[in-house]
Amino acid sequence: MKLEQRLLLLALVPLVFAVIPAGALIVRSHRVVVEMQGLDLFANLVWKMGDVEKCFDQEADNWYLFRAEHANDPAAILAEARQKQDAARKATDTALAEYDRTLAGIDPALLPPAIRRILDEIAAGRASLSATRALLYSRHTDAQSAEIAAYYQALRGKLGGVLALLIDQTTNDVVARKLQVLTKTIVLRNQGMEAGRKIFWSIQCWNRDHKLIDNDLLLVMVSGVEVADSQWNEVVALSQGAAREKLLAFNARSAWQTPATIIRQFANNLAKGTPPPLTDQDEWSKSYDFMDKNLGEFVQWLRQDFTTTCTDIRSSYTRQRNVTAGLTLAGIVLILYVTRRMALSIARPLKTTAAKLVAGATSFANEAHPRGCGR
Repeated sequence: MKLEQRLLLLALVPLVFAVIPAGALIVRSHRVVVEMQGLDLFANLVWKMGDVEKCFDQEADNWYLFRAEHANDPAAILAEARQKQDAARKATDTALAEYDRTLAGIDPALLPPAIRRILDEIAAGRASLSATRALLYSRHTDAQSAEIAAYYQALRGKLGGVLALLIDQTTNDVVARKLQVLTKTIVLRNQGMEAGRKIFWSIQCWNRDHKLIDNDLLLVMVSGVEVADSQWNEVVALSQGAAREKLLAFNARSAWQTPATIIRQFANNLAKGTPPPLTDQDEWSKSYDFMDKNLGEFVQWLRQDFTTTCTDIRSSYTRQRNVTAGLTLAGIVLILYVTRRMALSIARPLKTTAAKLVAGATSFANEAHPRGCGR
């Protein structure tokens, strides 16, 4: 091996130790980029599922008007209810088509087992959608009403359940925190609205024939408001930045506390068998609108904020990965070039000196040889 090659190898030893941390940083950055790309892919599917869930909410808004006791309601009211229900179903079908297209574009192998399992359950549940819709239009009984409500609630629960699984797909604390806030906000909104619908039903039953709703619904009201209240407190505690400011603004005007208090009052009166504390449906609508509209808009804002955060993180780490890789490669090339030049500059004088020494030794040997032979 030539001298300059040996010198070059000696210079490579510290270079290897310098490249190791740079390589580790590149690998780490690449993993974050891949993770954010995966989250973006799954999140897009979850947003489509959220759109479907929202449409199912709209379908559930006026289902009570198709119960048997409403068969003799004014024709204009029934026609309006049918038109509203048909429009909600059309919107649901459109959202389902978008969801199907998004799901079809994802390689099933990329989906974690837990998410695949829920997607399979959703597909199985959708098989009964047409039959359930037909039942809703059949002037259904109390038992059938419970069946319809349970079907929609189960399907909506599965549609909303995938979002929580995204938390397991990230190692980023900021992203995980935002996902928790988003998940809990959706849960509290759904639970609050589910309990709130029973308030509408209670008011309608009382105004129609001064009867209380079935006591079986007491548990739905109580558990709904308690779960939602617990989620609200956790959302406020977990939120940061602009999200926290929005929540504190809601708290400042008791936006959530007001409907929660009314639901509790209705539940207490139902448990005692006394008339509802409120009989004006329009008055309750003002409080219900916070859960339906204001929290709905807040959920959309949280979704956009989450997407923006993932995009920013992916862009930042992509830039970090590329810059680190570029600088590392440039550094390696530069060090090799400089080392080679230095090796050559050191080797040449050494070669010249060595050649002179060899020549001198040869000359000395040649001169000494004849004298030795003369003796």
